[in-house]
Amino acid sequence: MDFRGAINLQDPQVEIMLSEEHYSADGPDDNAPAIGIDQVLRMTNIRLRWIWLGLKICDGQRHLVDKFDLKKRIYIGNTSMEAGLSLLMANQGLVGPGSVVNDPFTGTGSMLYASAWYGAYVFGSDIDGRPMRGKEHSIHDSARQYGVSQNLLDCAVFDMTQNPWRTGEIFDAIICDPPYGVRAGAKRLGRKDQSKIRTEPYKLPDGTWSHEKPDYVPPSKPWEMSEVLEGLLEFALRMLKPNGRLVYWLPTASQDYSHADVPQRNDLRLVANSCQDFGKWQRRLITMQKDPTTSSDDGAPQCSNSSQHNQAEESLPGHRHFRDKYMKGFS
Repeated sequence: MDFRGAINLQDPQVEIMLSEEHYSADGPDDNAPAIGIDQVLRMTNIRLRWIWLGLKICDGQRHLVDKFDLKKRIYIGNTSMEAGLSLLMANQGLVGPGSVVNDPFTGTGSMLYASAWYGAYVFGSDIDGRPMRGKEHSIHDSARQYGVSQNLLDCAVFDMTQNPWRTGEIFDAIICDPPYGVRAGAKRLGRKDQSKIRTEPYKLPDGTWSHEKPDYVPPSKPWEMSEVLEGLLEFALRMLKPNGRLVYWLPTASQDYSHADVPQRNDLRLVANSCQDFGKWQRRLITMQKDPTTSSDDGAPQCSNSSQHNQAEESLPGHRHFRDKYMKGFS
């Protein structure tokens, strides 16, 4: 290796690892169980097979799983993503110092903390602001707990399909866990039954419009899982920078799933598709990367409001009507 510096065993700048593999003199046995070095040294009929010599590059970061453990977090909810998976998602998104990351389904902010820990600037949004604000604690309290509050740009309440962004290509990564409709239902702005609710603006007796009141809650309607993913991919195409990554969880019924179920767009390349199996159902960690030659449309910020779901029932993807399948036990 030709190291020419002074040797300092008390405070070394370089650590070297030496590994040896031995086998019995009777012949190598690839199926033999591994044994410890103490047992090897007591053996007399062994032969040296391989020697590996290498430089230590870095320490692992398994300690972060304990650091971000939900049991130790100040503020959590019933949909908070477990520590190991949120850190994995940040890595899948290639998050690093200076990255700008968005979670359009923020909830209690698990993905924001993990990305911020790696040096990214994070922005959260959700159609329901209550999980972000909390009652006694909020996302900001947990951010201070982890020392990443300076990386939390802010959180805002809006519908992803009616987002306020006036220009595209501002995020290096979009990392999220879309609602499945099980613990938390997916919603979007609109009215489920147009006949029961007033659609025109309403002026109150004091002369102000009802929709301009601070406590006004806009009407919302259920959002089917396949439509959620359709909107998410359109949002990602517009808001991701070239080569930016979209990382999200896709829930699906195990018996109905096929690789063709993963929503595709011509300008989003599928990078990884990993499975977390729960038996009758599974969720898949999908990672997609935006084509660097794709240019975003700086026109209207809304995602498409249409849905194309006229396929025959047998051709529907495994995540279609996922909530109904879950509640029926996937029978």
